[in-house]
Amino acid sequence: MVDYWVRKSDGDSLLILDEECRLLNAVISGTPYAVTTISHAELTAFDVWVENWERILPVITSCRTLVPDTLLKSVQRLVREPIQLSHIERELSPAEPTIVRAALFTLLHRGTLHAPQLMTEPLSFLTQFATTEDKS
Repeated sequence: MVDYWVRKSDGDSLLILDEECRLLNAVISGTPYAVTTISHAELTAFDVWVENWERILPVITSCRTLVPDTLLKSVQRLVREPIQLSHIERELSPAEPTIVRAALFTLLHRGTLHAPQLMTEPLSFLTQFATTEDKS
């Protein structure tokens, strides 16, 4: 039983949440897939990361048709160096805060921006976002 079908730029794979699974590859309807298994202990280590994305994805999804390209570009211009969520929202304050967050989270989801703190700390006004060129 497969828990998730994962689509990434380098191809599709299958994700199984079970430490007992020993599959490395699977073929479904003639299509080969790499298989990744994750144990409960490994998954628990990513609780904060998962919880943050549980908060981020609904914003992206519910606002996807409301975020203009001009706002995406404004957020990109603003995030030239690491900057806190509170500063981003303040700088773009004429726009609705939820739409600003949706633009920010969309760029994060696309990989244009990153926020390493999201791996270890809950999303907050203090969370810093940076361009992917700023990754260290």
